Amino acid sequence: MLYLKSASLGLVCTLVGYGVVTLVDLNFPASIMGININFKAFLIKLAENALNLTPKDASLLTWIILTTLGTYFVAAMWALFDNIWLWLKGKFNKGINAKIILMGRVLSDSPLDALLYQSYISEKLLVMLTLSNRKVYVGVVNNMGEPNEVEGFDQEISLVPILSGYRDKDDLSVHWTTSYQEVDPDENLRIVIRQELIESASEFDFDTWEAFASSRKAKDKKIKVTFNPHRNSFSWTLS
Repeated sequence: MLYLKSASLGLVCTLVGYGVVTLVDLNFPASIMGININFKAFLIKLAENALNLTPKDASLLTWIILTTLGTYFVAAMWALFDNIWLWLKGKFNKGINAKIILMGRVLSDSPLDALLYQSYISEKLLVMLTLSNRKVYVGVVNNMGEPNEVEGFDQEISLVPILSGYRDKDDLSVHWTTSYQEVDPDENLRIVIRQELIESASEFDFDTWEAFASSRKAKDKKIKVTFNPHRNSFSWTLS
């Protein structure tokens, strides 16, 4: 898919480059103030003399050279403006990696990738991840690995944890063990998880979890959520 995409973009650059060269050839003056600046004519004459070509072959070779130069010029300008656009997009989205934003359409094909992507973009959507070792994490995704030819999108994610615990080996109920509420935000606590270790993932909501835990009379520690009106924020503790 990557090679096909590269080929299609190369074809577009070639066609646009040919169009640019043609427009320049039709509209650019052959001389300015008596000075000959007809670069195409110069190349044709050079090909005739240096390679001993006929005028027709020299003209064809010149057009191939000019189209090639035009293709490289269009590709370079495309990459330049694309990088500027990505930089601005990331700048106006609170430092979010704009390259990952561009991957949103591809990530939507996978429910897991789509959920992790939404958590990364919104910076508020909490996700609960259950790993293959029965470890459970609740947090917000703050970074996702860029795809490569070997692993695609299934690489690592970086999670800002809020709660963690484990699933019981018998009934798989969740037992909370650690709250990261007391951790200083300046510590930049991050947990890197390989996506291949994630067995299940879901959105997490405190109220929904409390209602679910109460209905099951869960044995794990309860999550107590309180609202601080002075800081206009929620806090949570385990009890």
